[in-house]
Order: sequence, then C-alpha cells, then structure tokens
Amino acid sequence: MRVLGIDLGTRHTGFAISDSLKLIASSLENFDHDEKDFNQLIIKIKQIQEKYNNEIDTIVIGYPMNLNGSKSEMTKLVEAFIDKLNKEFQNLKVIKINEQFSTIHTISILKSQHKIKGSKIRKIKDKLAATYLLQNYLDYGCKKS
Repeated sequence: MRVLGIDLGTRHTGFAISDSLKLIASSLENFDHDEKDFNQLIIKIKQIQEKYNNEIDTIVIGYPMNLNGSKSEMTKLVEAFIDKLNKEFQNLKVIKINEQFSTIHTISILKSQHKIKGSKIRKIKDKLAATYLLQNYLDYGCKKS
C-alpha cells in the first residue's frame, strides 16, 4: 500500500507519493486549481488513486498552525478540506502532520544546496513541500509492519 502526501494551498497544491513499502516519498506534481476549489482537488486525488491502482490507503496532509499554537485561516481551510476528504474517501485514513516551516525549509534547500532561483522555485515548491511532509511521516510517524 502507499501513502499520498498533500501540501494544500489556496490555488496551488503539491502532491507526493510513497513507494509500496512506505519507505521513500517521491514528488508527484504541483496542481493549480481555482481558489479554494475542493472539488477539483478531489477529482485530482481520484485520478492519482486510479494511476496507482487504488493502492493508496493513507493521506498525509500538512496542518499549519501559528507559532503560538492558534489556528490560522489556512488551518481552518485545511480542516474543511479534511472533512471533505473523510466524506469522499471513507476507506482511507487521513492524517494531519505539522507543516510548520515545511515550505520555508524546502525553499531554503533549493536556494542554498541547488542554487535554484525565484521562478523555478515557484514551479516546484509545493510538490517538494508535500514530499518533505510525507518523508517526515514515513520516517517518524508511520508504524512499519
């Protein structure tokens, strides 16, 4: 089985997928969608499920919190999307993972280690943030069987 990683944005969402052993996260894509359009995202997730022969049993989604622990507008958006995921994909486990600084960390690596600049970063940062979140889950949060 596999795990799908999601870095939800208001208009751009990144997707990553694990291997079947749930050891390695790989970037899938940045998906551009209408602002806060969950239906487009649900359709995209169904396409990804189909591509991977319905092997996905878990969705890991970045859960943003303010530094003081309070909820932001983005937190509320993610919670609403999680509700939609739970209704649409009742057979999948949906797990929230702290995404504090995941995009910042990803951008920092792209700039410092790979010398990638502005416009190129914007094109790949969301899927790489999803990959970062998913790999953290696979390394630290996923119980191996």
